[in-house]
Amino acid sequence: MRLSAAERKRQMVDAADHIVNRDRSADLSMREVADRAGASRALAYAYFPDRIGLLDALLEGQVDLLVDAGIMEAAARGSVTERACAVAAIYLRHVAGHGEALALVLRDAAVARQLNGAASRLRGRVYRALGRSVREALKMPGAEAMALIHMLVVIPEEAARQVRMGILTIAQAQALSDRLMAAAIAAQAPR
Repeated sequence: MRLSAAERKRQMVDAADHIVNRDRSADLSMREVADRAGASRALAYAYFPDRIGLLDALLEGQVDLLVDAGIMEAAARGSVTERACAVAAIYLRHVAGHGEALALVLRDAAVARQLNGAASRLRGRVYRALGRSVREALKMPGAEAMALIHMLVVIPEEAARQVRMGILTIAQAQALSDRLMAAAIAAQAPR
């Protein structure tokens, strides 16, 4: 059966997503993606100029899902703890349902520098919104506030990984994430 161009591209993006999550790395080959999608390598290159173009397409879909879930609104409303927990909840559900491709690709600095930047821009906007809230509420210098945010993001990622492995339910992971986020923020409150 002949697939439309959109369906074939979707297959390749899904194959790339699977490979990145399986290998826990942004280092993928167009040949492996094409093989997994049941296509030729030439066809993969017809749709994507290179693996960076393919990773861009993968992350674009991830960004759209997070924006549609309301991550920017979550980062802008409530106390610092409410904001952090709301953003973490959206991210936890995203990673539990869609895998860690977004984080895995953005952590590879060499790859992240070559991307078109939609994912990096979203991450930057969310981090800046949370950073302002942390600086104001916790009276922290900017660098420390950003360090705290980078450390906090590990909480929903790991909770989601536990869901994906079948160790926690989504409700347990959410409750754990909320507790850990709140405790980490409270521990930084000025005395």
